[in-house]
Amino acid sequence: MSRSPSDTVPVDLRELLRIDIEAELRKLTVAQLQGPWQLPAELVRRAVRAGATRIEVELSRGGCVVRDDGAPLAQEQLVELQAMLDPSAAAERRHRALLALEAAGALALLALAGLGATQIEVRARAGGKRRQLTWLSRQVHPTLSEQTDASGPRGTEVLLRGAELDPAQARSWLRDVGRFAPGELLVDGQPVNHGLRSYLANEAFSIGPQDQPPRLRGFVAVAAHGEQARVWLLHSGVVATHLGLSAVPCFDAVVELGATAPLQATAADLRAAVNPHVGALADLGVGLLMHLARRLPELEQLATQARVVTLLLQAVRTRRRLRELMAVPFLPCWTPQTPQAPRTRPPRWLSLAELPTAQAR
Repeated sequence: MSRSPSDTVPVDLRELLRIDIEAELRKLTVAQLQGPWQLPAELVRRAVRAGATRIEVELSRGGCVVRDDGAPLAQEQLVELQAMLDPSAAAERRHRALLALEAAGALALLALAGLGATQIEVRARAGGKRRQLTWLSRQVHPTLSEQTDASGPRGTEVLLRGAELDPAQARSWLRDVGRFAPGELLVDGQPVNHGLRSYLANEAFSIGPQDQPPRLRGFVAVAAHGEQARVWLLHSGVVATHLGLSAVPCFDAVVELGATAPLQATAADLRAAVNPHVGALADLGVGLLMHLARRLPELEQLATQARVVTLLLQAVRTRRRLRELMAVPFLPCWTPQTPQAPRTRPPRWLSLAELPTAQAR
């Protein structure tokens, strides 16, 4: 049976748009985060992009506080976040706010609005002023205020409460993904970004034409343990993913892609961006091993010396920079022990190119 025009049910387009906004916000939050425990790491990423040299994270059940000394959150983003948090705002206005924050790469702010928190406070300080956004679930409107703050430090502070955030999970996640963050990263007062200090040696690198911004930058490093080469891919100071390499010497590379990859780049996008440069990274790893070989006589622990020699032999098998490797002295050689000359002197270090001559003597 066909319906007459009078039987048509009116549709409130504004209400449909409101529903779409909430669904899109949940979609963005789920796509960005596996759970609320990952939000503090995203706030750390935002702080690194703002140029922070010190970031403090305080975790508690259901919430967190993240402070940094970087460039403060822009007023425009505070205004958009205020509209996003205001349930009484026009649906069209909230939709514009969502699109604006997404376009600006402010996914951490969208996650704030999408985690079902009961309290959000954002304070941005700079130029003798403090802007503060405050939202409580029991209030109708979030408030945005500005006041003089002549003695306050520059930076941004974000407070979140009531988001079912598990502090143990958040702490473990921050240790994993924040290990190479620049500057100081403190979680509950303890530094967690000591990743490079755990290596036997590390060296900064940049790949690209000299007169242009580098295509890749970061560090190559030699680990005290492990057998497989790894590349850690960072986006704005936070580990986004990593990949293992085969048929190359064992080394680690820490690569920052935040300057070249878009903010919305996926882990697959980052791996694709670094794949063309794997060979160059492996050559840099061999170069660091050769540099470390020249310090072998200075290394006191025999286990460390053995580790370096083993890695150099692995490099020789891959035949990367083989001519240079053949000339590097990294093989210990002791003179034969006799009653008149006990083996108390340190070894003489030979290169592979010298071995036939040494055997003939």
